[in-house]
Amino acid sequence: MGLLEFGSPIRCFASILEEIRNPGIQISVDDFGTGYSSLSYIKDLPIDTLKVDQSFVKDIHTNKESKEIARAIINLAKSIGLTVIADGIERKEHVDELIKDGYILGQGYFFSRPLKVGAFEDFMTSIHVAS
Repeated sequence: MGLLEFGSPIRCFASILEEIRNPGIQISVDDFGTGYSSLSYIKDLPIDTLKVDQSFVKDIHTNKESKEIARAIINLAKSIGLTVIADGIERKEHVDELIKDGYILGQGYFFSRPLKVGAFEDFMTSIHVAS
C-alpha cells in the first residue's frame, strides 16, 4: 500500500493544518518565491499569510526584477485574500518601495534587531507612547 491510496500527501497535510488553524492560529508560508515554496501551496493549503523572501526585498530599491517579483507576489496574495509580510527590510528605501504598492507589513533590522523579552516589551512600549 502506498501513501497515495489514502489520499494525496498535500491533502493530508492540508487537513492537519486546518485542525491547527481552527483554534485561531494563523498559518504562514515563509520565504515565498524561493526553495520549495510553490504556487500550489496557496491554492491547496489553508494558509493566511505569505512572507516575501528577503532575496526580493534586499535590492527592491535598485533591481527592477526584484521589485516586479515582489509586486507580483503581493498582488497575487492580496487578490486571494492573504496577508503579506516582507522579510528582510533593512533600509528606508525598502519601506519606500513597498509602500508604493500599498504594502505595509514587514520585518527586518530596519525596525529592530532581535530582542530579548524585556527589551522587546520596552521597545513596544516606546512605540505605543510615540504613536
